[in-house]
Amino acid sequence: MKAMSKLEQPKKQGVRKEIKEPLAIYVDGSSSGNPGWGGVGVVIKDGSGEAIAHINRPLGRVTNNVAEYEALITGLKEAQRLGAKEIKIYLDSELVVKQIMGEYRVCNTTLRNLEGEARRLLGYFPKWDIIHITREENKEADRLARKATQKRRDQVIAGPSECGGSEESPSSRGQDGR
Repeated sequence: MKAMSKLEQPKKQGVRKEIKEPLAIYVDGSSSGNPGWGGVGVVIKDGSGEAIAHINRPLGRVTNNVAEYEALITGLKEAQRLGAKEIKIYLDSELVVKQIMGEYRVCNTTLRNLEGEARRLLGYFPKWDIIHITREENKEADRLARKATQKRRDQVIAGPSECGGSEESPSSRGQDGR
């Protein structure tokens, strides 16, 4: 059995608690409409499976793919803040996973910039993996993202696609249009 590495997380009173790695980072982005009001949801669990962070943040008016990338970036920044060195990222956006893995190209300028930011953040971690999971397996992050979507802000983030047509692939949208 492989020994888990540890990192420390600051507690509220300045006492530090050891956290086992690898961290499992579940991320999801949501938009009500495409584009529509969006939000991100992130759940981070330590190596023992204990949830150590829950994040939901509104984005304003975005496409679903922008929301997915923003969720990934939010999760990576939190893992970096926690001092993690080994992470496993789980998300239900096959498009984002395949773009980060280099299997799909990124045509849209906005998504290209977000992908670049995600790659820059991934460079901080000596060991990382990104894994596509089903929406069912990502329920908690999805719930947080949908909650954040309800916190409306008047901000437009996404622009038109450069690849001719929408940045959305048919498989990146669920039946509810996200």
